[in-house]
Amino acid sequence: MGGTGARTEERIGMSRAWRTLTRDHHTTRVTSSGQKPSSPSSSPFRLTGDHRYRDIGWKIFQSIEKHCKVESGGYASILDVMNANNPQKEDKMETFFMGETLKYLWLLFADESVLPLDEFVFNTEAHPLPVFHPSLRTGFS
Repeated sequence: MGGTGARTEERIGMSRAWRTLTRDHHTTRVTSSGQKPSSPSSSPFRLTGDHRYRDIGWKIFQSIEKHCKVESGGYASILDVMNANNPQKEDKMETFFMGETLKYLWLLFADESVLPLDEFVFNTEAHPLPVFHPSLRTGFS
């Protein structure tokens, strides 16, 4: 798909949301989940310094606040994110939402000295682990 300019088209920034990101005159359609931790990952910004990633993360956060927040507290999933005019909340909050998604959003906007990527790696549950530098020579070195 071709396109021009720098635009972001977003239905609703939750699960199965479609966003069209135009970069360098090429348009790519991306499926992502605003509640899934992979959407607002801080790694691309920290590795490139490209503020476009923070802009996308901020839009994801705003969409989550607008469409997923519930009055009694917490957040809900959206049943059909393509229906931006009448989004229906599902009566559940994903287990990874607070422990992973919000952590990655926080890291996206935190100072780079907080959990620097050259000193920490993240496991699949977004737990930071220090980079291991073995002092013993192993068969892998």
